[in-house]
Amino acid sequence: YALRSDENRSFVKLTVPRCAAFNPVSQISGVVQSGAYRDLREDRTEYWFDLLPEEDSQLFEEFFVTNEGRFQGAAAVLESSYAPHYRANNGAFLFGSL
Repeated sequence: YALRSDENRSFVKLTVPRCAAFNPVSQISGVVQSGAYRDLREDRTEYWFDLLPEEDSQLFEEFFVTNEGRFQGAAAVLESSYAPHYRANNGAFLFGSL
């Protein structure tokens, strides 16, 4: 996931919904790259940042795909917990055939 923040933000949550055919390779919640905390849920993955720096950041997540086909996931949402009016989302994800 590619993230962009124009200012330093504290206590930021990234919510990434997941298609039913996608199962994360890593099934463990905990601290991941960039110092974010990863909370794995049944239908989504949530990332929590103590500080999201003023820069471009990236997170990587690998999936097992259980069905063939084309899938479209819901938009990911990035939101500041202290100031919820600082909120952004991307377009829907489109995944290709296998």
